[in-house]
Amino acid sequence: MANYCYNHMTIDTNNKDDFHKLLQFFGSYKEYDTFSDWCDYLNTGLIKKDGKDQHEGLYLYGTRWWDFTVESSETHLGDFDGTINVYGDSAWAPPLGLAELISKAFDCEVYIEFSESGMDFGGIYTYLKGDAITQKDYRYNEFQYLEVDTDHSVDQIKELIEDEFYEDVDDLRADISYMNAEDIEYLVDIFNKSKV
Repeated sequence: MANYCYNHMTIDTNNKDDFHKLLQFFGSYKEYDTFSDWCDYLNTGLIKKDGKDQHEGLYLYGTRWWDFTVESSETHLGDFDGTINVYGDSAWAPPLGLAELISKAFDCEVYIEFSESGMDFGGIYTYLKGDAITQKDYRYNEFQYLEVDTDHSVDQIKELIEDEFYEDVDDLRADISYMNAEDIEYLVDIFNKSKV
């Protein structure tokens, strides 16, 4: 039973040939038996394998599988500019190894955001030429609050309060310490009223 991790990867390239090669690569996923085999096809030694981990073949690129949709756009205003958006669920974890690999193989920028509520994580990474230039790791609701939808995140905590998830106000304050002071006090007030 897999926990689904939602991913949205954006690839930006100024190289028209690489843009089309990447589209072909994503289109070839169903031709491979495993996610790792598919990534290995692109790898050709760019990311070293040491063979020490028995699960390395399954998770070298971050996950076991990725059920994704691809959308692309290109402009030709003087110079070529191509963007590929890939989004969908993967098993347990995001395909960060693939994002790194693509940025290295195609000398492009790869942005990926991901979230998984069951395992309580979310994040944003950006890779350029194989290097992670942005790494933001969060707990799930913190990611939702800071990066996605503040109001929805506050509503989620409100539901937890209504479901009596928090034992005391200190537990609540510790859990929402990333929120702004106004939202913290709003939720603390709801908590206190629920205990009356």
